[in-house]
Amino acid sequence: MLEPFLEVVNLRCRFGGVDALKELSVAVAPKTITTVIGPNGAGKSTLLGCISGEYVPKKGRIFLEGREITGLRSWKISDLGVARTFQLPRAVFHLSTFDNVYLPILASSRGFGSKSKATELTRAILNRCGLESKASVLAKELSTAEIRKMELARALGLKPRLLLLDEPLGGLSPTQVDETLTLLAELKGEGITIVAVEHVVRAALEVADSVIFLSNGVLVGEGEPRELLSREDIVELYLGGRFIRRGQL
Repeated sequence: MLEPFLEVVNLRCRFGGVDALKELSVAVAPKTITTVIGPNGAGKSTLLGCISGEYVPKKGRIFLEGREITGLRSWKISDLGVARTFQLPRAVFHLSTFDNVYLPILASSRGFGSKSKATELTRAILNRCGLESKASVLAKELSTAEIRKMELARALGLKPRLLLLDEPLGGLSPTQVDETLTLLAELKGEGITIVAVEHVVRAALEVADSVIFLSNGVLVGEGEPRELLSREDIVELYLGGRFIRRGQL
């Protein structure tokens, strides 16, 4: 069995008097796609926040390729090859789409070189994400779907080894969902490990190698997507009893 690329051990994250994560332990294999699902308030985004350095856990340890990253500043974790997107976009809305992707590349300490190389990389990524025609458009003028694409492009500009995505399919049309799932599968094929919080069950069934199911900050189950999503207790928690009765999963 491969050693975990990412490992979370007994993680506890607390906000005020509430535990958002409770003794959570999960492992992610290298070069795979793991989908994190669960009801609202389950702790999914908090998990990404702890891994990326946005939050400092109260207890527990986080390892990236065997190296402990618990409590490191977010920029140090980014330097190790971790990039993420957010559920609520964090674009600089008065800047162009190009600059939103270009400036983080230029500022990165991971050795991307000259302005010309950063420009070349930005153009290539915008093209890959279907945003080449929007390069000069201000971020505030983009649609919800285009903002999602731009956030993904910005993360890819940092050439991550671990990509953390918070609802990358939110607000997308069925065609756009297909395009994004195809891109994620390609990125996995290129050796990027992906952990994605998602409410679109199709994402778990079609491209994920494994699923982590959280509820109230607790790990309820993890494993192969169809096997996990066939469990009635998980379907009941996540989608409600009507889906079990209708046999929709």
